Amino acid sequence: MKNYRNAPNPTVVRKPMIDGLSQFFPDVIPAKWIVISIITFFVGIGQPTEILSQITCGVDNACLTNTAPANYKCINGNFTIEQLYTSNNPTGQPILLDPMAAASTAQYVIINGVITFNQSYTFASGSEIIFDHLSEFAVEAGNTLALSGSYLHGCDYSWKGITVKYGATIRLNGNTIKDADVAIRMKVDNTATPSGISATNNTFSKNYTGIYMEGLLAGAPKTINRLVLA
Repeated sequence: MKNYRNAPNPTVVRKPMIDGLSQFFPDVIPAKWIVISIITFFVGIGQPTEILSQITCGVDNACLTNTAPANYKCINGNFTIEQLYTSNNPTGQPILLDPMAAASTAQYVIINGVITFNQSYTFASGSEIIFDHLSEFAVEAGNTLALSGSYLHGCDYSWKGITVKYGATIRLNGNTIKDADVAIRMKVDNTATPSGISATNNTFSKNYTGIYMEGLLAGAPKTINRLVLA
């Protein structure tokens, strides 16, 4: 029987881990590039920054006409217009401009919810309002919503439209309104104070219904000139 107690220790050659990987990928990919690829894969998990940078307020940036997504204000939920231009909302600060400033300064807004106009309000020329699915404007009695030179549209889905309730008024001049189920819904029943509309040089595009008069037209203040349906 041989005595291995005094036998010399065998020589063990330890190769670096990178070199050791070569045995699994012979003559195909240098081992150091394999390691770099593995590290890059795991570092990238959970950090889709490129994807997130293409989304604003849950809306694909391809739907935005302004080149600076940071200019858009996100409104998620149901609010009155007064809540949005004061600090009486979850953010604790104004989201939209006050009525005086809004009448002369364009705004870029993305809406996911219902905005009720309990006060008169104007969106100035150059404004863009993007509505998420099932979102809408509702104008309360005694108030006027004025839109001038603005672009109202959906993105991947249609939106509900603008409802002008009994005794409320909407004024439209030079706007494009697109992608709505019912772009303008007028409440004009004779049993209540009818809603009013003044519309000039507006384009209604890809809406299921452009302007819908709900009820009888008698007594409803209405002026609609140079309407384009596309």
